[in-house]
Formats: sequence, C-alpha cells, structure tokens
Amino acid sequence: MQPPFDVHQLAEIFDVARAAPRLDALARGDPWTQRWLERATAAVCAWSPLRGVAFDRAVAGLRSADDPLPHARRLMTFLEEARIDLLLRIAPTTVVISEPRLLAGAPPHGVPFTARKR
Repeated sequence: MQPPFDVHQLAEIFDVARAAPRLDALARGDPWTQRWLERATAAVCAWSPLRGVAFDRAVAGLRSADDPLPHARRLMTFLEEARIDLLLRIAPTTVVISEPRLLAGAPPHGVPFTARKR
C-alpha cells in the first residue's frame, strides 16, 4: 500500500496543472498568477526539494528574462515531471515484452508477456 502522502501530492500536482494560466500570462505578474506560481512552487518543493529550488529559479528567470516563454515552458515541464513520477510511484506499472525468448518459462513466440509491478 502506498503512503497517502503520495496520493495527496499527485492530486495537488494535477490541480495545479489544471489551473495553470496560459504561458504568455505567466510573465505578467498579476495577483492571480503570482498566487498560482507560489502554489506551484510549494507543490513541486513538496514532491522534490531539489527540483523545487530549480523551479523557483525558473520562476525568478520568468520575471527577469527578455523572452519569458522558455522559462514558462520549463515550469510546465517540472509539473509534468512531478505528475509522471508520482503516477509511477502510485499506479501499478505494466510492461509488455515483445520478444519473450530470453525469459525463462516464457510463452510461445508471438504471445506478449506481461509483467506487473507488485
């Protein structure tokens, strides 16, 4: 059983990503966008403190850059990375191996072999 903290983190990351402003609006600095950036920074810091520092630097770069679009894309990339990492921690992972000949006791050729994480 997974700790409930991972599930809550995943829900927070999903909600932050769902409420994200448009990329061009991130550099404006209006109060709603500022609150969203603070919430997104907190969510990423809770997921990974090291990535949280990098996220915070991207937020700072968003304000100081001539072209804020690369920094805005980096922010969304961090959120997507957090979402995928938390999904892989929580959800069962299925791997399909197309060439099962190397596995002991593998099914006949042409039948996919499925392994599940337990």
